[in-house]
Amino acid sequence: MFRRALALLSAVLLSVTLAPAAAMAAPTEGSGGALTNRLNQLFTANGITSQYHIFAGDLDWSKPVGLLLYTDGSGGYGLDNPNSSYLLDADGSAGLVEVARKHNMLLLTPFAPSPSCGGADNCWYNTTGSPAAPAKADWARALVDDVYAQYSIDKARVAIGGYSSGAQFTTGWFAPRHGAAVQEDGVIVPIAFGRAPAVADTFTPEYRANVVGHWNTGTSDSAYTTASWGARGGHDWYAGNGFATTSEWPAGVGHGRSGEFAGIMDAQIAAHVPAGTPAAAAPPAPAPVEPAPAPAVAGDRNGDGRVDVADLQALSAERPDDAELAGLVANWTN
Repeated sequence: MFRRALALLSAVLLSVTLAPAAAMAAPTEGSGGALTNRLNQLFTANGITSQYHIFAGDLDWSKPVGLLLYTDGSGGYGLDNPNSSYLLDADGSAGLVEVARKHNMLLLTPFAPSPSCGGADNCWYNTTGSPAAPAKADWARALVDDVYAQYSIDKARVAIGGYSSGAQFTTGWFAPRHGAAVQEDGVIVPIAFGRAPAVADTFTPEYRANVVGHWNTGTSDSAYTTASWGARGGHDWYAGNGFATTSEWPAGVGHGRSGEFAGIMDAQIAAHVPAGTPAAAAPPAPAPVEPAPAPAVAGDRNGDGRVDVADLQALSAERPDDAELAGLVANWTN
């Protein structure tokens, strides 16, 4: 009974020792992507081709790197003028490029594929023409997947933001259709729009619980409406469907928000995107255990761990008067 109890106790202790730690968000484990900033790159998926800017330089890859996915408004002024402080300030420190670097996030800014809307390119919300908004969202998802395959990105450190047309894309099509697949934690930030979902959503309970939505639209903006296509309508839909939401409705502010985007994104990333800590290093391998020396064997004179004829001969030489021992040696050697 004692032996059975001891065996049971050993099994219990072993199971406690080997129990895995709580799971953490795993990086995408992509590799091979250039650690540089590149403009006007081409990407094709599903028969659709468009451009994007990517900023992967000056990040600390020894720590978890997140993703900042940002889509500009119709006309794409911020993307067409990447060095302007309007949005990116790619060669300075007053724009979205610096915000991404500060928070150790790769910045990805896609251009909307054609067709345009009302004569303005970079349209993300068209429901007529081909490709329409859902297909454009699918193209953007393929682009994000391509980035994930090239870089190790922590999906718990993802911010998705956009202005005007890009805000409609964020809350109307991309997040409902693909958010749960590309983002495990973080924030979505529609600026000067941010409608309710325009497609059937694929939101999971985990996504609703972990991702915060923040709306920022001025009260003098035509987007400031409770209609389903408006910012307040979008905010109310998300708030009523399981999301934690916050909002800013600047009094008297219209649709133009030049130079404000970086500050808005910076504040929301700081508030809602986990900072991330380096993955714990694997514990060092245990030192090899030297086998314990074999117990001494009585009568072993030469240290080979056994008693054989050589040991008997040595013992017999020490006891020349022991006739019985001499006979034993003689019998063994004959």
